[in-house]
Amino acid sequence: MHLGNLDRARELFAASRERVFRCGYRSFVPYLGVAAAALASAEGDYSQVARMVRFSDHAFAAIGQVPDPDDAGELSAARGSALAALGASAFDAQYATGAAWPPDHAFGLTWQR
Repeated sequence: MHLGNLDRARELFAASRERVFRCGYRSFVPYLGVAAAALASAEGDYSQVARMVRFSDHAFAAIGQVPDPDDAGELSAARGSALAALGASAFDAQYATGAAWPPDHAFGLTWQR
């Protein structure tokens, strides 16, 4: 995605998302959130960015982890772009929504294991 190939980024994200749910890799859910936030930012869907940033924040906390520096940087950049695009009030409303999403809702998939 950072190399300018958004279509390939979408393909890789879809494949990763499917594998996580197919194999039951629940500890990877926060990283899917980071990828979803970055992809939504690249696509200009700032409401989705705000929701996925909050989803990711919540998902990391749920497994007792924090994002590594690269992922923290992705989340920070996504948060900043969404806040600038939406304004504080709209960002906060969308951000709050993401906290309530379970992984199957956030990614439209069902756990297979």
